[in-house]
Amino acid sequence: MKVYHFSKLAIFIAFSILIGVFADKLLEYLRYFIGTLFIAYSLDNVVSLSLEKKKEFYKESIIVFDFIQFIIGIIVLVGIEEFSDICIFWGVVSMLREAFEISDILTKKVTGWVALISGIESLVVIVFCILLLLDPTEYHAKNHIYLLILELIVTASSPVLSEILIDRKRKNN
Repeated sequence: MKVYHFSKLAIFIAFSILIGVFADKLLEYLRYFIGTLFIAYSLDNVVSLSLEKKKEFYKESIIVFDFIQFIIGIIVLVGIEEFSDICIFWGVVSMLREAFEISDILTKKVTGWVALISGIESLVVIVFCILLLLDPTEYHAKNHIYLLILELIVTASSPVLSEILIDRKRKNN
């Protein structure tokens, strides 16, 4: 599990750097970027969940969401051309994803500093999603792209930080 989380962190940081460098170009190819991102998120979640040893109903609801996110990714890739429509899909799916993160915090599946950082990030993303939904224009899409850099790093860092904190607790006991 550690190797997977550290590999994911490295990939997400590299992807974040590419997003920052090519942010202006991404707007031209937004449907390909967002469609691929939805598919990547859904596949990442399925792999992460399959590596966990816990069986919970919660996992099944996430798998259903990831399946829907995967299908939406394909629809955006091949069927959505309107910039505003892509932004609306992006805003709705992102808000739902953040709702799962907030649920993790509220049910104490994520605690401590990781929960605080993840919670703040989730609230910021939700606010930006609302802005993106209310005004699905290039301005808000570009802001959302920059926010995505932060989101990717926090999303990939949370499991790594959790594992580090768990290892420290084990060593101290």
